[in-house]
Amino acid sequence: MIKMSWKNIVKEAECRIEVCKASKCKHNKNMKCTLPNVNISDNGSCLMYSENPASPSFSGITPVRSGGHKSFIARAKKNLDEEQRNR
Repeated sequence: MIKMSWKNIVKEAECRIEVCKASKCKHNKNMKCTLPNVNISDNGSCLMYSENPASPSFSGITPVRSGGHKSFIARAKKNLDEEQRNR
């Protein structure tokens, strides 16, 4: 049990959610949580999440992962190596 003190009360009052990226949550409006209080799980996820039935569903669609960032990094390294060799 947590012993309540003014320090705990002030800390509770200071906690704010700056950005909420749960775009399918019914409590999210313009990347802001509309709830006055939220509960967080042991692993840091929001326990108040509730999917908005009006949000678009992409079930059955497999996301495509192009690996573009890996090829970009590889090209950047190659270009850097070539520049260093040409100096």
